[in-house]
Amino acid sequence: MIRGAAAHPFYGLAPKAVQLPLVVLATAATVIASQAVISGVFSVTRQAIQLGFLPRADIVHTSESTMGQIYVPVANWAMLIGVICLLLVFGSSSEIASAYGIAVSLTMVLEVGLVFVLAATGWGWRWWSLLPVAGLILFDLSYLAANSLKISHGGWFPLVLSMLLVILMTTWTHGSRLVREQVRCQEMPIDLFLSSVTGVPRVSGTAVFLSRVAEGIPHSLLHNLKHNKILHERVVLMSLIVEEVPRILNDRLLEIENLGSGFYRIKAHFGFSEEFDVPRVLQRAAAKGMPFDMMDTTFFLGRETVIPTRGDGMTAWREHLFGWMWKSAARAMDSLKLPPNRVVELGTQVEI
Repeated sequence: MIRGAAAHPFYGLAPKAVQLPLVVLATAATVIASQAVISGVFSVTRQAIQLGFLPRADIVHTSESTMGQIYVPVANWAMLIGVICLLLVFGSSSEIASAYGIAVSLTMVLEVGLVFVLAATGWGWRWWSLLPVAGLILFDLSYLAANSLKISHGGWFPLVLSMLLVILMTTWTHGSRLVREQVRCQEMPIDLFLSSVTGVPRVSGTAVFLSRVAEGIPHSLLHNLKHNKILHERVVLMSLIVEEVPRILNDRLLEIENLGSGFYRIKAHFGFSEEFDVPRVLQRAAAKGMPFDMMDTTFFLGRETVIPTRGDGMTAWREHLFGWMWKSAARAMDSLKLPPNRVVELGTQVEI
């Protein structure tokens, strides 16, 4: 037994010499895993913002050639604070194991369940083809049931975190819908507007009014006309529409409609993995015979101030939560890549 033990490569080495390679290996694995998690959080956060599930946030592009190489400061700081709080609450990695087991098993159930729904409704699979997927769901459910015994031992953490994220995302989507409805009520039909501005003085240049909706006259144009009492020689109503696909083909990116009397409507379509880029939209429009001179173009943005009120929209605490999220959102000018010296913001108050 002594000879066999002596033949072992680590026999007779000091404990620190044995532990050092394991520490290096564990550190390398931690760095790789953390980088994967951080990149995934940045990508998911950006797509959630594009789809309207989260408020706008500053997104820094760290590469000029790779669009997906991004840095989201608010997500990075949120993860830092979350990790520190997690360590303070649990104290050791062994205590976090229960939370990890619940998170992984619940994620597996949700992912396989979504695949089942997609195969049944989107891909049109027959019922007998769905049986293997249903078997995977049952297997994952049994794994989740086994891990549910650890909920009181730390498994509650991913459940509480998930509930908080759901509350934030549903509050933002519902509140944004209420804001759009209020803004839409303030808009004027295009035919009525064109017939009422025949005698308004026109000045040279192009005015681009960006709107949340693709119909009617945006309130930013109505406010500009009310206060300045002039119109530009060419007025463009632009709407940026996010589709539920990763990317939009070039031939479907842009729609241009001539409304008459120097008014045009542009509908720019983007995929949820693409970034808004108004100058690129103008370049596409120029390729279709509608040129723009950036030094002779002014961009008008509507800036709404949300005022929580006692109404039927949402409960009071959710209205105040949405108001805080609305104030914390990044400026639209920064996310649209607009030149700061060519942007005019017109404010309005919206009650929800």
